[in-house]
Amino acid sequence: MKAATGYMSTYRNKKQKNIIADIIAIVLLLIWTFLINRKIRISGLYMDDLYLWSCFKDESLMEYVLPEVCARFRPVYWLASWIELYVIGNRIWLIVPINLIITAVTAVVCYFFISDISESRLIAFFSSFAIITSRFAYYDVSQLLGLLESMSMFFAIVICIELFKYMHDGKSIRFYIALIFYFLVSFTHERYIVLIPIFFYVLITIKDKSIIKYVLSAVTFVLILAIRLHYIGTLLPAGTGGTEVAETFTVQGFIESAVSEIKYLVGINAGPEYLSGIPWESVDYKIRTLVFVGLGILAIILICFIAAMIRHKKEGKSAGPAIRDFVFFTAFIIGLVTASSVTIRVEMRWLYSSFVMLIFLVAYMYGYIRSGTKKQPVILMALIIALMLLFSVEDIYYRQSWGNIYLFQNQERYNSLSDNTWGRYREGIFDRDIYIIGNSYEMSDFTADTFFKTFDKDGKSENMRVIHVESQDEIPQDAWGKDIILQEDPANNGFMEIGIQ
Repeated sequence: MKAATGYMSTYRNKKQKNIIADIIAIVLLLIWTFLINRKIRISGLYMDDLYLWSCFKDESLMEYVLPEVCARFRPVYWLASWIELYVIGNRIWLIVPINLIITAVTAVVCYFFISDISESRLIAFFSSFAIITSRFAYYDVSQLLGLLESMSMFFAIVICIELFKYMHDGKSIRFYIALIFYFLVSFTHERYIVLIPIFFYVLITIKDKSIIKYVLSAVTFVLILAIRLHYIGTLLPAGTGGTEVAETFTVQGFIESAVSEIKYLVGINAGPEYLSGIPWESVDYKIRTLVFVGLGILAIILICFIAAMIRHKKEGKSAGPAIRDFVFFTAFIIGLVTASSVTIRVEMRWLYSSFVMLIFLVAYMYGYIRSGTKKQPVILMALIIALMLLFSVEDIYYRQSWGNIYLFQNQERYNSLSDNTWGRYREGIFDRDIYIIGNSYEMSDFTADTFFKTFDKDGKSENMRVIHVESQDEIPQDAWGKDIILQEDPANNGFMEIGIQ
C-alpha cells in the first residue's frame, strides 16, 4: 500500500507540474501576442474593411450573410464578421485586440497539439512562439478582414488535428468533426476546398472499411460545390485584385507562384516590396545567413527522421505509419500552396496556414525520432528550438518592413484622418464639414461619404461633408473656426489639422 500511495503521489505531483507548466506557457504566449503586435492599431476603416462595414450598416442580417449578388460566397465568415461588427459598434479600436486574442487562442491550440506529437513542452512553446511571431500574420492582426484569414486557418488546424488523431486512435467522431470543419472552412474561405483529398487519403491509408465515411466525404464536397454554383453561378474561385482565375491562370504563373511560396516558408522573401515588405535582395546578410542555417537544420531533422525509420525497421517495426504521417502533413502544405498559387500574385497572408503545417511536420518528426529511445535526444531538441528561434528572429526583422506593404500605408493614412478628427472632437465632428487641402491620396467618393459614419451611432453624420480643395484660398471664410480643416501630410503619410486663420 505504501508503494502504491507513493506512486500516486508522484503521479499527482507530475500532473500538477505539467498543468502549471502549461498555464505559464499560455500566459507567456498571450503576453507575447500583444507585445510583438503592440504597434498595430486601427482607428479608421478604409477600402475592403470600410466596404464590409457599409454592407453591415445598410443590409439586413440575411442580406449580409446571403447576398443575392456576390463574387465570393463566404456565409460562415460573413456571419462571424456581422457578429463582430455588432459587438464593436463604433468602437473601431477594438478590432485589433479581438484579432490578437484569436491569434493567441490559435497559438495555444497549436501548443497543445505540438506537445502531443513531439512529447516536448519546450518544443511546443517555442513553436507556438514562432507562429505568433510569423510575418505571415500581418493581415490577420492588422485588418478588420483579418478575421477571414484567422478563422480559415483555425478551422484548417482543427481539421488537421482531428484527422491526425483519427489516424492514430480510430475514433470516428474525430473524422466527422473534421468533416464538419471542412464544410465550415469551405464557406469561410473557398481556398480551403482543396483539402478534400486528404480525407480520402486518411481513409485509404488506415484501410478504413466504413463506406459511410467515403460517401459522406464525397457528398460534403459535392454539396459545397452545388451550393456555390447555386449562389454565385460558378465553381471557380474569384481571383485577387478584382481578377478572375479563369482569365488569369497560366501554368508558368502557377509554378512561379508555388516556388515563391516555398521560398517564403523557409525564410526567403520572394516577392516585391509592396507585397513582402522587403525583397530578398535587400535583406541584411546576417538574416540571409540565418535563413541558410535554418535550411541546414531542416535538412538535419529530415536526415534524422529517415535514420529513425531505418532503425525502427531493423527493430522489426514498420515504417509505414511514419511515412503515412509525413505525407499527411506534407499534403496539407502542398494543398494550401497549390490553392494560393492560382491567382495573379502571392500575398504573404496566404502562407500563414502553410507555415503552421510546416511547424507541425517538424514537431512530428522530432516526436517520431525520439519514440522508442530511453533518453531525450537533447541535441536534436536544441536544434529544433534553435530553428524556431531562427524563424522568430527572421520574422521580427521582416516585421520592421511591414510598413512597406501596400495595406499598411493606406491604414496609416486613415488612422491619421481618424486621429485628427474623431480622435480630437468625438461627436463634435458631426456638426462640421471636413475640408481637406490636397487629394494626392486619391480618396474615393465612397470613402469620403462613408468614413465618418463608422463613428456615428445616432445618425448625426448624415449631413456631414468631406470637401477636397487645392489650396486654403478655396475655403470659405466662415469655415475657419467652425469647420475642421486638414491638409495632406505626405512626408508623414497622414493628415494634419490647420490652425484657425
